[in-house]
Amino acid sequence: MNPELMQRAITSIGLLGIGALLYSISSDFARDIILILIIVGCAFESSSLLGKHFVAQLFVMILIAWAFPVVALVVAALAWFVIFLDFWAQVFQFELLEVNAYPLLQSAVIYGAYWAFDISPGHFFMAIAVAVLLDVFAYLGGRMFGKHKNIIVASPNKSLEGFVVGFLAGSAFGVMMGLLVWQAALMAMMAIIGDAWASSIKRQANVKDSGYILPGHGGILDRTDSWLPCLFLVVFF
Repeated sequence: MNPELMQRAITSIGLLGIGALLYSISSDFARDIILILIIVGCAFESSSLLGKHFVAQLFVMILIAWAFPVVALVVAALAWFVIFLDFWAQVFQFELLEVNAYPLLQSAVIYGAYWAFDISPGHFFMAIAVAVLLDVFAYLGGRMFGKHKNIIVASPNKSLEGFVVGFLAGSAFGVMMGLLVWQAALMAMMAIIGDAWASSIKRQANVKDSGYILPGHGGILDRTDSWLPCLFLVVFF
């Protein structure tokens, strides 16, 4: 087996074991600890990639959320909508977003994950499972069938075939877990877009990985980029 793939597999098994241990203590405790690690880790790595502008924008988002939580929720939803549009703009080979908009959008993305504290552990882990399953099948689909690459500028090595296989697998699993077909399809689509969005941030920062804390995976943002929109969406399901 490829050494990098072996390292990736060992790290994944280790993370799964830690998650299972936390869950054995309490499902609510596991949700809260994992979510705190996601938010703090992604915020720290985003600050390294986007600089002081992200830190300032995140501080403003926290103030808005403290004073007007509903307004902050709407801002987070609008941010994902803009990112959704940017993804399709990349597919059709034209620029929609300026780089100076990234810190504001990413601060809203990070804040959006905070709302997952309000969902049940069952919905929390279901949303993560959809994203993880999609990532795995997208990777396998790309390795086995990937021919049409350069679908989006931010992720030139990812193929159309990988996207399709991952999307179908994630959607099917979501339906199996009780989501409506449109909910499962939307969640799977947004998981793909979350991954592409993180790739856009890393591309403009001229780095391959957001960090190095997870051997074989990179940083926390590298591992959880597709989780973030799923954890936000499931709040409304």
